[in-house]
Amino acid sequence: MVAREPSAAARRVRGVLDRADGPLTVDELAARLRLHPNTVREHVDRLVAAGAAVRAPRRDGSRGRPGWEYSARATVAEYREKVAQALTRIALDGFGRREEDAVAVAVDTARAEARLMAAPEPGDDALTRVRVELERMGGRCTRAGDTVRLDACPLASVAVHRPEVYCRLHVAMLEGVAGSRLDVRTGAGRVGCLITEATPASAEFTVARKSGRTSQQRREPAA
Repeated sequence: MVAREPSAAARRVRGVLDRADGPLTVDELAARLRLHPNTVREHVDRLVAAGAAVRAPRRDGSRGRPGWEYSARATVAEYREKVAQALTRIALDGFGRREEDAVAVAVDTARAEARLMAAPEPGDDALTRVRVELERMGGRCTRAGDTVRLDACPLASVAVHRPEVYCRLHVAMLEGVAGSRLDVRTGAGRVGCLITEATPASAEFTVARKSGRTSQQRREPAA
């Protein structure tokens, strides 16, 4: 089923979400737009289906079944640029530190920032979250069982300059989205990346350099 293009009214809703300081409920959107909540709900459902908005359970501490809140979702190009800028800033923040300290701080920061930037659907497992996140940035990937195969990395044009930095931090961001440690290795014939959840015994990961080589770094076992 192909998602319908958002109508002019739905784009008005998206405009309110763009300008909002945080996520909004249907009732809050209806009040700002002076529309009936049912009408607004139809529009936000179309925005979510089109990838222009994201829905998440409202966490306001109240009892009972949580309601939904909505926020604007960047276009593929906007989101890819946002992630690339975040990775560059995180890498530069470590300048002047000892290498092992800089790597540890950068990895932790990348995981934390990804949790704020991404908005996974409740109930999705770790690898589904990884696949959705990669596709959100414009990557081309498929999932087969317990493996996500990434054939076209959305950050390839950035990572080609310093793959040992960008690939490591990108993996950390994906771990933040997944809520789980990941193992990433090159595919057959050094084509693409194969992503799986790490096991407690995992101690290394391998990332595919966009130049066609591979890079290995030591890491702690998954918790």
